[in-house]
Amino acid sequence: MLMRQRKTEKVVVVECRGHDAARLQNIDHLHGWEDDVVGLVQKKHGNKKVLVSFECETLKADKAAEEHISKYMPNLCGLDAVVNTGKMSISGINLDEDDEPSGDS
Repeated sequence: MLMRQRKTEKVVVVECRGHDAARLQNIDHLHGWEDDVVGLVQKKHGNKKVLVSFECETLKADKAAEEHISKYMPNLCGLDAVVNTGKMSISGINLDEDDEPSGDS
């Protein structure tokens, strides 16, 4: 996640379920390679729990998707992509503090 006002980022591991109409959420039950990925992220960026949730409410494809992309993300035009729009919820993060570890530990 990019915090534009502070020009900083936070790293959060989420999983995507569904295909074109995606749902994003935190990984609750680790199995296989996800455990390694989460472990590496926690080692580098800390273990603070940030909760992320997104559910697609509208799926845009073809012309509708291309119009949306050209308006909001013009550098992605022409990739024959679909667009998911919906409500996203993010909690457990303080946008006013820099709580990322320095990486020196």
